[in-house]
Amino acid sequence: MRRVDRFILAAAVVAVLVTVVPYLSPRIPVRYTSPQLRIALETCQALIALLVTHLSYGRFRRSGRLSDLLIAYGLGLFGAANLLILSGPLFGAPPSVQTWPPLAVRLTGAIAIVWGAWHPESRYTTHRAAIKLVGAHVATLGIVVPLAIALTNRLPVAVREILTEVGSRPALEAHPLVLVAQIALMVLYWSAAWGFADFRGPEPDGLVIALATGFVIAGFSRLNFFLYPSIYTDIIHGGDILRLGWYSTLLAGAAREIDSYWRGLADAAVADERRRTARELHDGLVQELSFIRSRAATLAGGRSDPLALNQVMTAADRALEESRLAISTLAGEGLGNLEPVLRRAAEDIAGRAHVKVTVENPDALELPPHTSVVLSRVVREASSNAVNHGAAGSIAIRVERHGSRGVSMTVTDDGKGFHAEQPPSPAGFGLRSMAERIAALGGELVVDSTPGSGTTIRAILPRV
Repeated sequence: MRRVDRFILAAAVVAVLVTVVPYLSPRIPVRYTSPQLRIALETCQALIALLVTHLSYGRFRRSGRLSDLLIAYGLGLFGAANLLILSGPLFGAPPSVQTWPPLAVRLTGAIAIVWGAWHPESRYTTHRAAIKLVGAHVATLGIVVPLAIALTNRLPVAVREILTEVGSRPALEAHPLVLVAQIALMVLYWSAAWGFADFRGPEPDGLVIALATGFVIAGFSRLNFFLYPSIYTDIIHGGDILRLGWYSTLLAGAAREIDSYWRGLADAAVADERRRTARELHDGLVQELSFIRSRAATLAGGRSDPLALNQVMTAADRALEESRLAISTLAGEGLGNLEPVLRRAAEDIAGRAHVKVTVENPDALELPPHTSVVLSRVVREASSNAVNHGAAGSIAIRVERHGSRGVSMTVTDDGKGFHAEQPPSPAGFGLRSMAERIAALGGELVVDSTPGSGTTIRAILPRV
């Protein structure tokens, strides 16, 4: 048996007991009259409904499923119905206006949720979905409430209390439409529970399990209100207990959803950091070690070459520097002033071709390790393009503040340049790599180059 089925079965057993036991044991007190408790219950349930509405909309933003948007719409209407029950006495609305609009709004929300529960894979793509969702709520209330006010004198009393008592309960007389609505809501709620349980894969997630379980309880609450319609009075009865259990189940599902969301963010951040670290090690340390290995193989063959020995020593120094850089990044340590970091990154490439490198850092900027690493990689790639494709004689690097919290780095060379719209294929790959690195930090890479006029690459990070 799946976990969702076990929860539904347990909820159904408890709900049956709450429904049946008072009628089997008339001596058990089953009602409590308290206007203050009624206000507390409606307020608590409204807040929970609005919270889960927000979470369902967040799920829609991530999934694009129409079902999540319909659930957000339906639960939002449930919260609005609770608020209407609270606001009626506050504004002195007639009893008919206090009862019929919440009932109509709740029915509308239940229909929307059933639609979403039975069509989980339908997609819905639209701009400004949040504005449209709020607009749908406002439009629904804007139709129901004014219509009820206009028909105030024609609407019958929904529920009234008869002074005689039946057992331990005051007798309540409900309009037939109210009783029919309770049965309709019961059927809709159980239909929604069935849809959530059966059409969300082999094992639904925490929030869907809460929705499936909660709507089972909600259906039994409507059965209780059909048997004893206390919902629009100050009498707290078994139906109200089940409603509180329903919303408590939704609250537990909301807690699971929030916990799952933050766990997902943490896992995604860890995975992203691992990918970034692997990329940095591949682009730096691995390449240097590969170069050392190839040169060492040449020396091992007995072909001693002073230049090769010097290149191996230089590559070993760079590999050591890359190792220190990786360790500093993983440990979260700062790299200090950017100038020596960027100078080494450029001279590793340009120094082999005897290209002059100048670095300016007038603001003595010190950046977080991951930002410094990205900028140093951009400098290395830009220097490689300038030397290998542009035949540059000099490279100038300047880092300065950009706005109040950003930074801007410019790499300029006096090479051959190119058409920026159509870079040579090897340089084009390097430009894409640099642009992706800067974009990953929320920044932008701007390339300015024309044939015969050199190249300027500017990396702009609005925030660091």
